[in-house]
Amino acid sequence: MDLGLSAAADAMRQRIADRVRDEIRGLDDVFLAEVDHGDRWSFTDRQRTILDDLKARSQREGLWNLWLTGEAGGPGLTTVEYAYLA
Repeated sequence: MDLGLSAAADAMRQRIADRVRDEIRGLDDVFLAEVDHGDRWSFTDRQRTILDDLKARSQREGLWNLWLTGEAGGPGLTTVEYAYLA
């Protein structure tokens, strides 16, 4: 049983790591600061904008719905590959 990553999945893993490091972590403080401005159990308009922008970019770059099979429009990762990325 192969429990490693294919070259394609490893490249995707690196793209995800880069995104988290370069973009998402930088938005943590802005996103969390909004909690003090409303209901902590609901997203503010600013939080929704942040999430929607990140989601749209991830979709455009093929980094969204990674669990979907290739036939369903996803990247077609194996269960093991998805586990590494998730």
